[in-house]
Amino acid sequence: MKIQIRYVFTFFLAMFSFNKAQEVPNEFFIFKKNKIERKFEGIFKLTTLGPIRFNNLLNYKPGNDSLKIKTRFGFLNHTKNTLNNTAYYGFGHISFKRYYYAYVYARIINNYNNLFSRYTGKERYYGRSGETDISGIGYQNDWIIFQWGRGRQDWSAGENIQLVLSENSPSYDYGMIGLNFGSIKTRYFHGYLERINDYNRYITGRAIEWSNNRYFVLSISEIIIYSGENRPFDIAYLNPISTHLEIEMNERQNEGGFNSGNGVWQLSADIILPFDLRLSSNFLYDEYTIDKDHSQEQGQGDSKAFSIRAEYPVSKESQKGGEGYSKNENYSKSVNGIFSKSDLFFYVDYIMVGTHTLRHMQGYNNFVQRGYPLGWFNGSDGEQIRLGFNLSINNLFFVSNIGAKRLGERRITDRPYEPYYNFSIINFPSGEVLDSKFLNFNLEWWWKKNLSIGAGYEWFSNKEIGENYFFLSFDFYLPTNLYL
Repeated sequence: MKIQIRYVFTFFLAMFSFNKAQEVPNEFFIFKKNKIERKFEGIFKLTTLGPIRFNNLLNYKPGNDSLKIKTRFGFLNHTKNTLNNTAYYGFGHISFKRYYYAYVYARIINNYNNLFSRYTGKERYYGRSGETDISGIGYQNDWIIFQWGRGRQDWSAGENIQLVLSENSPSYDYGMIGLNFGSIKTRYFHGYLERINDYNRYITGRAIEWSNNRYFVLSISEIIIYSGENRPFDIAYLNPISTHLEIEMNERQNEGGFNSGNGVWQLSADIILPFDLRLSSNFLYDEYTIDKDHSQEQGQGDSKAFSIRAEYPVSKESQKGGEGYSKNENYSKSVNGIFSKSDLFFYVDYIMVGTHTLRHMQGYNNFVQRGYPLGWFNGSDGEQIRLGFNLSINNLFFVSNIGAKRLGERRITDRPYEPYYNFSIINFPSGEVLDSKFLNFNLEWWWKKNLSIGAGYEWFSNKEIGENYFFLSFDFYLPTNLYL
């Protein structure tokens, strides 16, 4: 094991970097800061095609074409009630000239006990396990992104109301291309999820987004999961300008029949209203019965999901009824809120995912990865409403919310690879419904640039839905910068 750790550490030193053009690990300070501050920088700086990415094009200086290597190696300790574990992690980036980059973020833990978000590494010797959360190589300029590696896509309007693709899902290997034509952006990705019982599972998606670069963003996307016993990569889905229905109905795929893939379609919108009130919504269709007479005879219904979020920033600009971030590019620099150098906003959101949504008659086409949902963390067959606030004061973050949820007995989290056996109309949520109120708060303070301390508490009125727990966290890392 000593040799293995030495090789891992050497690899970290060779590859790690920071603050360039790649996906950002959720645990990092800049990720959490950006989640709040970008709300005050103008809707044209937002996108429904995530996740958050660093972009060195904005700070590039002509003539500075040297090879840059930056390293970050540290550990994150997490204590939840009586459980404790430490993740040893490394993150980094190599960049050359203005457009080329490679990056990696990996974690090693001693005992697998579900304390670390998105971690699905398989337990090995003496309980140890390791996993690369994000990694890849890419090219990015002002109008194109081309990237191949491991990570996840997050296609959604609004924060924490994802339906089908989430920033908190397990990672997967994929290739991605994105085009930026100013008001119009497009994105396509194609990846491999996993192999279960000799079935290979793949995911692909395509989206187009339009923005008026002032106060409105709208996107339409299609996400598909296809699978089959020993099924190879399907070239038919490699076409970014095609649809799942056309491929399947015309039998262009490499697996026969109509059960080899499952596609969903999502419409997402972000809009800034007067007084800086921001509304974000996502509407998803998994199955839609066109022939209503037939559906009534068979007792069949539609399969859909919906989420909406309203947030209001507390600031001097919004209190004065100013134009806010729809027209003021320097808004984030001028906002002080009710605290010095702070960002504060309140929100309310609602999520509903239908009983049959994200399932298929072939269970390996369900929208899950390693047993976890790819979108909303409760999966399906449920609804949730929350009221909360996010506060950022310098290097301190405080997040809290209260709410209620209702979950049915056919939710995808309990039986992730089980198909639906019929598509009949039933009560929502289905079967024996679990109801629960909940409350949580999370406090994190970056005492130094490379040192943070966190604490939090989560409470559920129904113990069958969630565990009541208190947690502590401690994060420390050592950075290294090299210029060759």
